[in-house]
Amino acid sequence: MAVQDGTATGGNPVDGMQIVSLLFLFVIGFIYGLIVPGRFWLGGVLAVSLLPVVAILEMIAHPKSHNLFPIEFLIYAILTLPGIIGGLVGKGVVGLVKRARHRGKATDV
Repeated sequence: MAVQDGTATGGNPVDGMQIVSLLFLFVIGFIYGLIVPGRFWLGGVLAVSLLPVVAILEMIAHPKSHNLFPIEFLIYAILTLPGIIGGLVGKGVVGLVKRARHRGKATDV
């Protein structure tokens, strides 16, 4: 929670970040990678995409609240990595399942 002019303002979404949050980002990416393996990376980006939007809106409402916003936006970019890695793992699972099915059909002949 940030303090501005002696009053508390809305906290940054990253302030309360815990390891379980990173796990959820991974899971979101993994599920997206299973559903859309061709664009596995998009799930990680979409999972974090609203954070910069909220930060920009908060900067408009409270101009002094985000004095280190370039670093904050870099952190948002880094937070896409668990989702992208999860999407890559999901895409890999889809590939393994397809290969296993293909091998099973080839041996049935």
